[in-house]
Amino acid sequence: MIDRIIEEIFVCLNSNCFLAALSTALTLPDICGKAEYGDIQTTKRYIKWFDKYIGDFENSSSQNADMPYLSGKIVYDLRNNALHAGTFSINGEKQDIQNFELLVQEPNRAILSGSSAQIATYYDGDNVVRKERTLCINITDLILKLCVVAKSYYNENKDKFKFITSSIATVDNQTRQKFQIKEPLLYNETFKLDKDKTTTKWYLI
Repeated sequence: MIDRIIEEIFVCLNSNCFLAALSTALTLPDICGKAEYGDIQTTKRYIKWFDKYIGDFENSSSQNADMPYLSGKIVYDLRNNALHAGTFSINGEKQDIQNFELLVQEPNRAILSGSSAQIATYYDGDNVVRKERTLCINITDLILKLCVVAKSYYNENKDKFKFITSSIATVDNQTRQKFQIKEPLLYNETFKLDKDKTTTKWYLI
């Protein structure tokens, strides 16, 4: 099922349905987090899995500990706002980020730029008046990282995903009984995807 979810994300991405692709991709740490950490609290397992496999590699704290980055806490905040309120943003006050934006690049770009961050410091003489932290997340960059890492994690840990069950039917139970249909009608086989659209044309840098 993970493979099919990722394929459908790529179909959305290659059809310029960036918000649909992002909304679905943001659920991948939920699934993989449950596989990795079992039934611990949802927030904790989401953030823990994301940071272990993605966030820790995005952190440049060795250069500047205050610099915002693509952390599990920020991505989980984005996930909650997107899925529960239809708001593709974060709680800036909670995350101590004054300027936040999602960047969408046209799909004909050969090279995909990553997310970016900066800190602007304002002075009054020698005294620091305030700091403004800015974080720009490239939607496609985030989607690809989530998909690539989740697919790799799934392929290496398939035994941990036994909790996934599917009740997706392509013919309802009443019709199957009426026409005595015995063979399972598989979703993946019934609704095949265009292979050209399930392969991303983007390249991570």
